[in-house]
Amino acid sequence: MRKFALITLLLSLALCTTVQAQLQYPNLYKEWEVAALFGAAFVGDVSSETPVEEEGVTRPVGLDYSSGFLMGVRLTQNLKQKMGAELDYTYANQPLTYLNLSPTIPELKVGHGVHSFVYSILYYFGDRNSRVRPFASLGAGASLFQIDGSSKFEAASRGVDVNDTWKFVGSFGGGVKYMINESIGARFDVRDLISGVPNYSLPSTSSIEDGTIGPAFRPDGLLSDWQFSGGVFFTWGGP
Repeated sequence: MRKFALITLLLSLALCTTVQAQLQYPNLYKEWEVAALFGAAFVGDVSSETPVEEEGVTRPVGLDYSSGFLMGVRLTQNLKQKMGAELDYTYANQPLTYLNLSPTIPELKVGHGVHSFVYSILYYFGDRNSRVRPFASLGAGASLFQIDGSSKFEAASRGVDVNDTWKFVGSFGGGVKYMINESIGARFDVRDLISGVPNYSLPSTSSIEDGTIGPAFRPDGLLSDWQFSGGVFFTWGGP
């Protein structure tokens, strides 16, 4: 998925850079933009060796994220000719399945979504008078990995206490904008949000009670959340 996304992004940037030089309009991009976004998000599966208390062994425990829809909003400020900055909020509906939490809980499905808040710096490969404007982005922020309330009750009934988790995220990607008229444009974005693996307040080591191994998960490594989105934006303000 990552290789395909990068190839798609590079081809889009190359094509748009060639076209944009032929489409010049004075003061086309104004200072401010607000965009509504819709798309899809994809998170790679996670597996971690989780130790068992006093046993000196580990058990493979996994997180299986389903792909889901994405929606959000971005506020952008265009700075000079080549630079920009933007603040965005996105929500991705990504149902989650815990795998092998314990020998008695081989699978646990929960309703799950990811709320992300990211501030990014943009570099444009075209001036503000170019109707087609490809760009690259680099940013940072935080994501809330949220479990539905009904799923928390269901998990508790099976002896598993799970809670929402905040994680710091780094973001990189790019996209392209196209001005439809003097006030309205369209954009396509590809972003990868990278964070640590959330633990959802699960213990990192499985306890043993009455000979039964309890649920646990030890997070390890990084989580990659690819976001593909398109939308429309409204622009206003000075040149």
